[in-house]
Amino acid sequence: MKTSMLLVEIPSIKISYINQQSAITLLFRGDAPRILSYQNQIYANPTNLNAYRHYISAINSKRGMNLKTKFFNPFNAKESFESDKVDIEIMNTIWNFASDLTKYMLSLDSSDLEALKSMKIVLSDLLSCSDALKEITSQCNNHPFLTNKMVDFFSQYIKYICNFWQLNCIILQKESLTPKISMRCIDEIKVCLEIAKSLDNDAKAYYIPVCEYLLAYLNLYVRYIIGKNHEAKLEVGEALAFYYAGYEYSKKTLQEIVSAPQLSLAFKIVLNNIKTAIKTLKKANRASYFQSIPETPELPPPSAPANVQPGEPLLSAQSTNPNQSNVPNIQIPQSPIQQAPQLSPNFQPNAQQNVQQGFVEWDQLNVLKGQLNARVDALMSKYPEICQEIKKQFQVANQNDGIIQNAINQCLSNPSSPREPIQNMIKQASTYYYSMQARIEQMEKS
Repeated sequence: MKTSMLLVEIPSIKISYINQQSAITLLFRGDAPRILSYQNQIYANPTNLNAYRHYISAINSKRGMNLKTKFFNPFNAKESFESDKVDIEIMNTIWNFASDLTKYMLSLDSSDLEALKSMKIVLSDLLSCSDALKEITSQCNNHPFLTNKMVDFFSQYIKYICNFWQLNCIILQKESLTPKISMRCIDEIKVCLEIAKSLDNDAKAYYIPVCEYLLAYLNLYVRYIIGKNHEAKLEVGEALAFYYAGYEYSKKTLQEIVSAPQLSLAFKIVLNNIKTAIKTLKKANRASYFQSIPETPELPPPSAPANVQPGEPLLSAQSTNPNQSNVPNIQIPQSPIQQAPQLSPNFQPNAQQNVQQGFVEWDQLNVLKGQLNARVDALMSKYPEICQEIKKQFQVANQNDGIIQNAINQCLSNPSSPREPIQNMIKQASTYYYSMQARIEQMEKS
């Protein structure tokens, strides 16, 4: 099962072309069939990411000319606009390129280091999109919603994505080293939040909750990891200080992100781990360690920004080479119109089939849990202290399992809900229970 990055995709702009073939033919004459082919590949289902650079470089050569289009606000699907300017078409296409790049990133397995490494070229193209939008908006400032402020936010959000990618890379290699890059992500998303407050109402309503949720999750996560680091060194007082600080931060009121339920699930898992750690360490500190708890634990400074460079400029003369492209030869499914729930890459259109299928892995895991409990009971007389500790761990795990079960129940009652975030949580639970199975087997053999 794949684990997606905890990101919210950039919403796409729906575009409809008026007298498309005749307009493209008038602009490109004999080269029109090739340009139409690129355009069709971009807006086909599935989307061909390679076609974006070819199409952008082609229409960029026609700046200042006319191409009539109708397009919709990605933050308000009921709001449409018409334009006859090629410059507007370039801006919309660059935005959609970035949107599809983020969708592609979400389709990759962030628990696989090689998959994470492959994202770097995608990030380079995202930075190229950022540079291109800045360049064209400095010359064309009459877009109805891709304003200078919106482009500022867009650019800052891509910086955040680059640093969050770096965080994921470090998590896979040594999670204890993540606090400084987590602080970098916190700083970047704070800037996003401040810019979002100055956006138009529709964009503001979309992005402010996203930024607030990401900020809350990162603040919770960094305090949890620092607490774990102190706990590993038996610095119980320091550990409790960070756990308490994380718990206090979790009390902020957050708006659920319908298109990214994985954020809520991840937040609840970390919060539950903090609550459990507080309960355990508080008791241990009173009984054995007697350490004082600092009132204001100090957070580390942020790391340097992620080392990701922009790819080939989208609007430069060099980018007109049809063989140049940073992204691999890939296709991604076309997302539904914005503000509908985000679908996983393996989403089946037959919703009833999904309901009937349920979550087989979860059912199997519940069977395993019952078997493990019975095996621990059988070992209780031989290893009473160890088995009691395992039972306590199972009680903690059951609290997390309750979160997963609630998410499953909601998903099965709403067939359009994405399944992948829940499968990611099931994967994490499976890793734990199978590791406990191996431990119990060793006890049985000894």
